[in-house]
Amino acid sequence: MLNIMISTIEKMQGNLDALRGDLDKFQKGNDSAGRRMRKSCSELAKACKDIRKDVQDVRAQRKD
Repeated sequence: MLNIMISTIEKMQGNLDALRGDLDKFQKGNDSAGRRMRKSCSELAKACKDIRKDVQDVRAQRKD
């Protein structure tokens, strides 16, 4: 379970790096970069939800 969370966090870091690069492009007027930013944000939100669920599952297992 923890390996999955580490992998998810690494993917999130990659999305954040891409988001930063696209932000620069978007500020220069590249509308496609804006679409990529929105997609990255959606993927980050999904990853956060997955991590929250995994943490809850681990906590529940520890109580058992």
